[in-house]
Amino acid sequence: MSTPPLNPPYAGSQHPLDDSVTANCPSLICEIYHLEILLIKGDPMRYKWKSGQWAFVLHRVSGVALSFYLIMHIYVVSSLYDPQNFDTVMAFLNQPLFKILEIGLLAAVVFHGLNGIRVMMIDFANATRVHAQIFWVVLAVSAVLIAVGAVPFLMHAGVLGH
Repeated sequence: MSTPPLNPPYAGSQHPLDDSVTANCPSLICEIYHLEILLIKGDPMRYKWKSGQWAFVLHRVSGVALSFYLIMHIYVVSSLYDPQNFDTVMAFLNQPLFKILEIGLLAAVVFHGLNGIRVMMIDFANATRVHAQIFWVVLAVSAVLIAVGAVPFLMHAGVLGH
């Protein structure tokens, strides 16, 4: 099976199979196909990034970040076997960098959760026609919840007054 040439002989940036392949395919297959086209062409700026693609990528990135956090959390908690070690670890985790990472964790949890609800709405409530609007609502609600949720972290870090 041969791969398409990097500089296809056809006009424009559309692959000749784009419409026929993505017309009635499941979303994961479409995403894999579009990612393959992106990698073959080698120019991510030629790929039309729409709300569905952003939702797909951000959901996967937040999921991987949460998985990494879970592994690190289990490791840190398992290392807390005596009071002295606990104090050492807590002093290390009380650095400003970790306060920023806590806000990043909050952002990943909020977005991943809300976008997961959006995915369920699309899958089970037949909301495919309004998926883009729902994505923007998810982003707006996420931004508000992250901003409100970040306040206690920033107050504890001394960035905001008590």
